[in-house]
This record gives sequence, C-alpha cells and structure tokens, in this order.
Amino acid sequence: MSLVSISDPEALFQRWFVAPLRLLETLENGDGAFVALLVSLALYERFAKAFIKHDLKQTADDAAFTKKLAFDFSISEREATVFWDVMRHGLQHQAMPMQSGRSKCITPRWQFKHELPKPIQLGGSDVDDLLLVQPWLFRDRVLAMYEKRPDLIGASQSFPWASIFPEEPGAQPVAAAAGAGDPSSS
Repeated sequence: MSLVSISDPEALFQRWFVAPLRLLETLENGDGAFVALLVSLALYERFAKAFIKHDLKQTADDAAFTKKLAFDFSISEREATVFWDVMRHGLQHQAMPMQSGRSKCITPRWQFKHELPKPIQLGGSDVDDLLLVQPWLFRDRVLAMYEKRPDLIGASQSFPWASIFPEEPGAQPVAAAAGAGDPSSS
C-alpha cells in the first residue's frame, strides 16, 4: 500500500486556514473574532514579507512592511504603525491587543466594531485615541490577497510551507517541513 502525501500549498492553505477562518465567524456573539484576527495577522505578515522580497526585490524591513500595510489597507503609515503595534504585537505575544509598549507609552484604546466599513481606522474624539478594527474585513482582505497571489503561500525560505505525510498506513497524517516526514526521503 502506498502512502499518500499532500504537498500542494493552495490545497493545504484552504484546509488549514481558509476553512477554519470562515468557521470562526459562525460562533455566537462574534466570539471567533480574536482568533480570526490573530491568525490573519500572521498570514498577512507572511504575505507582505513574501511580496516585498519577491516582487519588489527589497528587504522586508519595518519601513517597507509599514508601507505595504498602509497601501494594502488604504490607511496612512501612521495608522499602519499604530495598528501593527497594538494588534499584531499584542495578539501575537500576549493574546490581547497591547496597551503600553517597552517605552511605557500608552497606545490608543481599541475596539472591534462590526459596523465599521473598512478593516482599520483611527478615530475617536481625538483622531489618535481609538483604534477601530473590523476583524472579519481584515480576514477577508488577507484571504483575498492570497487568492490573487497563491504563489506567495509557499514563498518563504525562512518558514517553508509544510506538507502532510501519513506516518504509516491507517495512522493519522502528520504535518512536517518538506523532507522531514516524507517517507520517500528516508
């Protein structure tokens, strides 16, 4: 019996990210929004860095990344920086948006707002005192980017796309870096 592996990045992207991210929106009270945004932030970072390196032939440093984020979400570079500091750094490091940084400066208050017509917006009585985020629109925009550019799914050299390899006939398949779990590479 031959062992079947799955290594198509687009198929795995659909299985591991698109389907679960869509299911999160079906949870009551918008309870899937935190996880959807957290995962979408990581996916956006992967996409933007791959685009900067492969299409623009530049180093994906903070300045290039901020410009890309601002462009992709039609916001200013200031809004991009605030959003990334509060949402990405907070959610990826502590599972909640950040409210003060290493320099002890207080970041804007934040709010998930379902009625927001765009994914990211600075607002409030003082223009910089409230970061408004529509997690589902952010997720949708990120998934649409990959839909248009599926070649960037597996473009990272530092974080190569995994494949699925069964351990043995009848066993649950395991995900592994290319070559790590592939029985044919032994």
